[in-house]
Amino acid sequence: MDVLRPKILNIDGRMYRLNTDDCCPNEYVEPEIDKAEKQMYNSKISERLPAYFERDDIEEEESDDLNIYMEDDRCVLKLEAPNIFYGLIIGRNRENLKNLEYQTRTRIKIPGMRENNVITIKGEQRANVIAAKSKIDAIIKRGRLKQSMTHFVSLPMVNPMVVDNYLAFKKMVLDECGQCRGITELLFQDQFKLHLTITCFVLCNAAEIKRAIKLMEQCENTIIKYRIKIICLT
Repeated sequence: MDVLRPKILNIDGRMYRLNTDDCCPNEYVEPEIDKAEKQMYNSKISERLPAYFERDDIEEEESDDLNIYMEDDRCVLKLEAPNIFYGLIIGRNRENLKNLEYQTRTRIKIPGMRENNVITIKGEQRANVIAAKSKIDAIIKRGRLKQSMTHFVSLPMVNPMVVDNYLAFKKMVLDECGQCRGITELLFQDQFKLHLTITCFVLCNAAEIKRAIKLMEQCENTIIKYRIKIICLT
């Protein structure tokens, strides 16, 4: 059956589309259209529709970096995750975990609160394990957005010119608006603690803090020092 040109059923002068060939086979009316027009119509539809590509939940380049190994004819992946998100992954009456295992055809072991923060994913196929990891990552990401910020990256503003201008601004505000309600010296940061916040993080355990420190050290060697060198050369 051509889904773009379905068969038509005439009932009391009203026209109905037939979505299956076995429905009232003797009562349909074929739409009047010649082969040339039909071919031209289908070609126009094909030009407008983009090509369909099957893709997994995770890019192939990223999946190659995963440390998936074989154990008893099953693919196994160890996934580190902060234990504060275990409740979101498990869900009430373990419903989230059951649905996750059913959808990805895997077995997922969530460690206890006093155990190491490593989730074990087992599946018969590598793609199933990767899909389970992607769904767990999505759950953790949504949960992390609801957490309060724990750390931030900042640049200290210790330049004497910046400090002097800040103190002058502080004095001007207190002199001109000091009589206004709520305007006190407590509103102003200590001049020795002035900084520019670059970004904030939600780091939930020691492993994430250690990973963040390592990334910052890499940034210092690959970005900060490199940019300083360029500025000096120019």
